[in-house]
Amino acid sequence: MEECPSLWRGIGRIRKSGLKIRRAFAGFDAELKFRPRISRPKENKACICGDVIKGVKTPLECKLFAKLCKPESPAGACMVSGEDVCGVL
Repeated sequence: MEECPSLWRGIGRIRKSGLKIRRAFAGFDAELKFRPRISRPKENKACICGDVIKGVKTPLECKLFAKLCKPESPAGACMVSGEDVCGVL
């Protein structure tokens, strides 16, 4: 494996934050073999998950928290599971 840029939901692209298969092992890379079409996740413009994840804001400052954004219907990455920042409140 080697480092590569990666997209992080709510934050964006971060250099060297992901891993990819080295060129020497490209024959084992399913992404190269099958060429899947992966669409970017749709972000709700009102969601402040990026700021919550970075520690700039708290979940309680989000207009969507516990209204539109709930564990059953998350609007952003912070509420995706019970262990995420918003999911524990």
